[in-house]
Amino acid sequence: MNIVFENYSTNYFENLNGTISENCQIFSNKITLDKFIAILMNVKYASGKMMIDGELANNVISKYRGFYVVDEFMLYEHLNVYDNLSLVLKSSKMSPVTIYRKIESLNEKLNVDLENKIKECDEGTIIKLFYAKVVLSDSHFAIIKNYNNYTKIFNKKNIDKLISMFDADNINYIILRDKKEKLVDDLPILKLGKSRISHVK
Repeated sequence: MNIVFENYSTNYFENLNGTISENCQIFSNKITLDKFIAILMNVKYASGKMMIDGELANNVISKYRGFYVVDEFMLYEHLNVYDNLSLVLKSSKMSPVTIYRKIESLNEKLNVDLENKIKECDEGTIIKLFYAKVVLSDSHFAIIKNYNNYTKIFNKKNIDKLISMFDADNINYIILRDKKEKLVDDLPILKLGKSRISHVK
């Protein structure tokens, strides 16, 4: 992972500078974190530079930037597991047969009941489904929101499980928190301010 901001200005930030060179935890207040997600996903008419793995990404739309936001609201309780996962692929206008094959193929690894309603799934299954949605979206960067967390699903045990699955597939991740305390061992902490991303020693 190599995300670089050089005097990057949008309607959310002015002259943001800093580098994210590895999987990490970033902390700030909730409003600033939400603004940061917005600039990672897509903001048009930005000045300065936002580079992703050496490529200028200022006006690249979100689906081509490779980010996927993981939070407790990304699963719909009234739908079953299969329908929740298929929503990711339907946005790519795949045929029902192709969608079915992709989900069935991934489920050989996940081994979850595709007919279960989300509200019937345990925490272990929910974590697998967060991982599955990132994989099915063909994203390379997972943005894990660990704040405004009403379900408490992202405790240390579940975060460890989720990032171990990402590590196995070489999916990069950023954990966004509104607390400075370390959530994951050996994961560097960065601080996001109004105009700079800096390492916390």
